[in-house]
Amino acid sequence: MITKISLLILYQIFITLVIIKISKKYYLLDYPHQRKMHDFPTPYTGGLILSFVTLFIIFVSDFENNYLNQILSYGVLIMLAGFIDDKYTLTPGVKILTQAIPIFFLIEQGLFLRDIGIYSYIGIIELGSFAKIFTFLCCMLIVNSFNYSDGMDGILALNAAISLLFMLLLVILFGSGEGIDFFIFLIISLILFAFFNLNFLKGNKIFLGDSGSNLLGFICSFSCVYLYNVEKIQPSLVIWIIAFFVYEFLCVNINRLIYSKKVFKPGRDHIHYILKDKLSVKNNNILLIICCFNMFFNFFGLIVNIFGNNNISIFFFIVFFILFFFLRNKIFSY
Repeated sequence: MITKISLLILYQIFITLVIIKISKKYYLLDYPHQRKMHDFPTPYTGGLILSFVTLFIIFVSDFENNYLNQILSYGVLIMLAGFIDDKYTLTPGVKILTQAIPIFFLIEQGLFLRDIGIYSYIGIIELGSFAKIFTFLCCMLIVNSFNYSDGMDGILALNAAISLLFMLLLVILFGSGEGIDFFIFLIISLILFAFFNLNFLKGNKIFLGDSGSNLLGFICSFSCVYLYNVEKIQPSLVIWIIAFFVYEFLCVNINRLIYSKKVFKPGRDHIHYILKDKLSVKNNNILLIICCFNMFFNFFGLIVNIFGNNNISIFFFIVFFILFFFLRNKIFSY
C-alpha cells in the first residue's frame, strides 16, 4: 500500500506539472471576469490531470470488484464532456446530453439502484422498472450539484475529499472493506490536487474546470450506488455524504424559479459568492465555513443512523433541507 501511494504521489506531481505547462503553451486557460474570483489566467485542465490519475490508480490496483474499475474508467468519458464545455462553452442542452451518455453507459453495466432501502412500517422500497431512470436522475443531479459547488479555489476538491473520507469511514465501520484502497487513493489524489489549486506551489496553480467537477460528481454519485449495492450500507446513511451539494443545488434552482431567473444561466447566487459579496467573508474563511457545513452534515447523518433508524434519518434529511433553505434565504436575502 505504501509503495502504491508513493508511486501515486510522484506520478500525480509529474503529470500535473506537465499538463500545466502544456495548458499554458496552448492557452487552455480560464480568464478572469466579473463572475470569477481569480486574478490571472489559470489552466482549467484539472479534470484531465485527475483522469490520468484515476487511470493510474486502475493500473496499480486493478480492484477485484469490477464496478470500482468501471467507475474510474467511465469517469474519463464524462471528464472529456466537461473539457469540451470548458473549451467551447456548450449550450445547456448539449452539456446535459454529454453528461448523460457516460452515466447511461455505466448504469447499463449493472451499477444502478434496484431499491432505496428498508424502512420501519414500510419494508423495502422497490424501484422496479423505474430503477435505471431513478439512478440516472440521481446521478445527473449529483454531477451538476458538484459543478455548482466549484466556484472558489479548493472548495470542490476539499469537499469532495471530505465526502470520500466519510465513504471510507462507512466502508470501515459497516461495509466489507473491499473498497478501502479505492477511497484512500482518491482522497490522497484530491488533497494533492488542492495544493496546486490553492497555489501553495507558486506559479503552478490549476483549476478543476467543468472537466474536473464532472469527474468528481460522477465518481461520488456512483460510489454512493456502490456503497449500497456492494457494501450494503443503507441509502438513508449514504445520502448524508452528498447532502451539502444537493441542498445547495436545490436551493439555487428553487430560488431562481421563484424569482423568475434563468435556471441554466451562471450567476453569483451560490453560497460561496453570497458569503463573499454580501458578508465580505475572506476566501480562506469561506472555504473553512463550507467544509464545516459539509462535515457537519456527514457527522450528523452518521450519528442519527447509529443511534436512530432509517426513518428518523430520512426525516432529519428533509428537515435539514428546509432549515438550510429558509435560513439561507433569511440571512442572505435574495
